[in-house]
Order: sequence, then structure tokens, then C-alpha cells
Amino acid sequence: MIEPIGLRFAGDGRLVRVSPLSARDLLARLVEANALTRHELSLFELGDAADAAEGRLVGRLRWRRGQGGARRPALPPISTRELRRVEGLVSARVLDGAWRLTSDEGRLLRGHVPGAGRVDRRRCEFVPLFGAIFEVERLRFASLCVAGRRDVLVERADRTFRLLRFEGVAAARDGRGLVLRWRDRMRLDRGWEAPIGERSEAAALRWYGVRAVVPQEGFAFLEGPSLLG
Repeated sequence: MIEPIGLRFAGDGRLVRVSPLSARDLLARLVEANALTRHELSLFELGDAADAAEGRLVGRLRWRRGQGGARRPALPPISTRELRRVEGLVSARVLDGAWRLTSDEGRLLRGHVPGAGRVDRRRCEFVPLFGAIFEVERLRFASLCVAGRRDVLVERADRTFRLLRFEGVAAARDGRGLVLRWRDRMRLDRGWEAPIGERSEAAALRWYGVRAVVPQEGFAFLEGPSLLG
């Protein structure tokens, strides 16, 4: 890693932020984690005259490390417009579940949270997701209902995880019973309600409260250490 890939958890659907150097590392990670096809790689291209004049973006994003991991002395330029294209495409694909930022994402693991320099070496349950590592604790349904506003990971029937914001229990709009109020944690403008009797969100199997979150190796938070709450 030469420069970390920036991660944003602002809830506006924009997950990654890259520079010319970190964009190259991001592409290499995406290819490794997702075995991207030629068609998928072509999605990065702007496809206009300016792009053609500079050469294909994917070709400029691919670069060879020298012996010992040193980079080449001169790298082809990447424009700001192209960087925003990379950020938008990758954010959309990762948040929609089509791509992963790392190969181990989306699995519930137990042990020490990986990473150099981690001070807290307690054994715990954690889920790598969105370039971060979420330390979690299992929530019973009753505990979830009284938890108030908090971020949770929902494990669904297909064994995938979704990061949501639970906003509490409220009266149904039609006055018939109670509902659970949810928002998509990465797209906070998307909210919905589910009848409390269903005890589910998209066929949820389990709910996990988020206790802490740290970046995976090669990534860095842009908003600071306290992202979830």
C-alpha cells in the first residue's frame, strides 16, 4: 500500500474517496476480490473524446510495482473527473452488493480484530464490510426494540449482511399496531417501516449491534474515528 483508500460513512451513498495513487490500488483490490471481467472493467471508461486522447482509463490505472514494491518514477495522469467516475462507480457497485472491496467481506468471524497496531486484543465477533471491520454483538429482538436509535448489521436469509440504522418503534400510520423504523445506513435518505409482528427486515435471520468500527488494512476513515452512532 502506498496511499490508503479513503472511506466515507456520511450516509450519502458515496463510500470511497481516492487520489491518483489510491485509485490504482483500489482497482488492483477490486480485480483480486471480484475477478472482474473485461466488460466490468470497461464500466470505468468515460467513453468520450477526452478519454480517448489520454488513453484508456483502466490502462492508466494498471501499473507495475518495481522490485521491492517501489512504483514507477512516472505514472500516466488521472484527471479529477476520472477519479470522481471511479468513486461513483465503485461506491454504487459495492453498496448494491455487486462488488466487494476485499475478498473476506460479508462473513461473521470470531477472534482478534486483524490489523497492525491494534491496541484492543480482546476476542470478539466481527464482520469485514465496506473496507471496514465492524465489531458486533448479538441482539435479541426485545433488546432491539428498546435499544433506541442505533446502527445494526442485519444478517439475511442468504447469509449476506446489510448495514442499517434502527430508529426505534413507532405507532403505525393507520393506527393499527406498532412498526419498526429503519434507514439504509449508507443511504440515509432511504427509510421505511416494517410491522413489529414480522420481526424481520428483508427476511432477517439475526440482528447485531455495532460496538466499534475500524478500517481494514489499506483503508482510512475520512470523518474521524467515531463514525457510527
